[in-house]
Amino acid sequence: MSSLKLFLCLFLAYCVNGQSCIQPSVSPSSYSSTNQKLSKSTAFVVEFSLKCASKTDNLQLYADIDGVQFPVTKSSESEHYQVSWTVKDKKTVAHNFDVRFFDEEGYNNLRKVIRSGQSPESIKPLFNVDFQHPGLSSGFWIKAEFLGLAVAVLVLYVVCRERSQIIS
Repeated sequence: MSSLKLFLCLFLAYCVNGQSCIQPSVSPSSYSSTNQKLSKSTAFVVEFSLKCASKTDNLQLYADIDGVQFPVTKSSESEHYQVSWTVKDKKTVAHNFDVRFFDEEGYNNLRKVIRSGQSPESIKPLFNVDFQHPGLSSGFWIKAEFLGLAVAVLVLYVVCRERSQIIS
């Protein structure tokens, strides 16, 4: 009877624990907005497909980006994951982001280390994705509205000049 209780306790502990990915294989892609004139914040997106040597149906992942943690969303159709975040334009410069990904166990360890005041770099992530943001561009020196107005005035001048030459 006691061996049955022990087996049930171990089985329950196994079921309650989050799944872990063994030997992750990652294919990442990334995007960041670079036009400073269109918004006040810069959006960053990292997408990746993940394949594990172990079977993982409901793997919950978390991302650590420059000391801030974000949940990672999973596509319902495939093994594609995505994490996104925004930063105010005043703080956005050309930067190489080291996006560290953790499973539930690693994320819990990361939070414990942060609460205790230790360095989060001591926790080994499941995998890393390097993401290069090229910085923001302010666009053209001349606004499109002004350029359109200048072309319209130029066309009007040429038409009026040709008209006056034809009349005289």
